Amino acid sequence: MIRFGLVATLLGFGFLILVGDVDAQTSADGVHIVTVRMVDKSATQYVFEPADITVAPGTLVRFELAGSIPHNVEFKSGPPGTDLGNATMGPFLLAKGQIYEIMIDARFAVGTHDYVCTPHEMMGMKGTITVLSGDPDSRRDRR
Repeated sequence: MIRFGLVATLLGFGFLILVGDVDAQTSADGVHIVTVRMVDKSATQYVFEPADITVAPGTLVRFELAGSIPHNVEFKSGPPGTDLGNATMGPFLLAKGQIYEIMIDARFAVGTHDYVCTPHEMMGMKGTITVLSGDPDSRRDRR
């Protein structure tokens, strides 16, 4: 029994390491929310923090403008079966604290989706959203 407790504790610790610094929360209605900040590191360096996230279907990804330079989200590629339609490119966020949210739903096929900030792509402002398969309630959001 003690061995089982030790294994469970170690697995839990491993999960905490895997989660890392992803800002994940759950809304009052049970929706998992992962926040990705749009950060101005310098006058020539802009990043998504965290840039790469892994989520389950049913997760709401919230992009938050944390700097003073306008940014957006444009999905550049995804696995076969992805059909984002008008959601391929989100609006430009202009003021610090503004958010753009997108639900990871049937439009997103299982696999990795590459995204960028359109005007800052050449400066390396890019990231990925990896969508897991399965029931959104059976997995926790992680990095």
